[in-house]
Amino acid sequence: MSTAPPTPPTPPGSASVPDPPPALGPGALSTVAVSAIVHPLVVGTVLLVCVFFGGLGSYYGDSGSAALFGTVALLVTGGAHLLVMSVLRRLDAPHPGEFPTVLSAAVLLASAQAFVALAMNVQILWFLPLTCLLLSLFGATGWGLARSRRVRRRVPVALAAILAAALLLTGGSWVSAEREDQEEREELMRGLAGFPFPVAVLDSPDWEPSNMGFVDGEVQEESLSIVYAPVDPSPELDGFTLKLRVESLASTAGAGWPRRYELCGSEGGPWACEEHGDAVIAVSSDDGETEFVEARLEIADGVAAYLMTSMPNDHQGAPTIAFPDIDMAELSEHVRLAEAGEVEEIIVAVTE
Repeated sequence: MSTAPPTPPTPPGSASVPDPPPALGPGALSTVAVSAIVHPLVVGTVLLVCVFFGGLGSYYGDSGSAALFGTVALLVTGGAHLLVMSVLRRLDAPHPGEFPTVLSAAVLLASAQAFVALAMNVQILWFLPLTCLLLSLFGATGWGLARSRRVRRRVPVALAAILAAALLLTGGSWVSAEREDQEEREELMRGLAGFPFPVAVLDSPDWEPSNMGFVDGEVQEESLSIVYAPVDPSPELDGFTLKLRVESLASTAGAGWPRRYELCGSEGGPWACEEHGDAVIAVSSDDGETEFVEARLEIADGVAAYLMTSMPNDHQGAPTIAFPDIDMAELSEHVRLAEAGEVEEIIVAVTE
């Protein structure tokens, strides 16, 4: 009875070299090369379509379609993973689950990176298939190099390459967002420097500035608007904002923008108007339901300030909430001229 020769002992001080992984056959190698390109492009495109139509369904109030497209996205991602793995298994590729794991991780990280970019207000969602492809190629390269160098933990190496690429893209998104904020800040500062009238602000602890804009005198009558959002959001105020607009009182005469008493019942108009101190509170209603309230003041000689309500609407223009219980007469008492440097601070706040 013959016995196998004994394994020679490892010389002292020498490290054992891991056995090389079995070579990929021509079919498996072709599958890896093709799937590294086709898989992320197809899955990324399907994910993009699902996100688009899911978001569109939510916008139209159809939560069922958003859930449906979300389910489809998960099924497609999982199905693509199993398809590549089954093909590699049929081709007797060693460790057939490794490479599909790399591709699926790349797709998931690309999706996460896209949502992070959206949170930074960087619109790169349309490039999701290309982002999936880029991260997949990074992962495939890391996996292939680890395999050629006989590294045992090939998947962690590939995942590290994907993560590094995703972090680089996220850093690029952050830089892009910062650049856009800086450009917007500089544009608002230039508009403020050239604005010919005093600026009014809403000095209320319950409201904070969320947006700001100028209307150029070359387009229409020159004006400045600051949008205020509730400091403490609630379902009753979901999407509801106030807009404080400043412009020349003289420029509104004969224009589309109402003067202090224009459209009021005393002027033959349909709005109910009342004087509260220095303010005129104008209310527009339909069948007894309040639609719009505006407080009109003259904050300086010849300068008008209009504090207006802004209701959130759906795609058909119907309000999505009931008109909130807002005391515009009380809020108008908080409208005052801005102090030195105050508007600059608002510009910085709304562009951060």
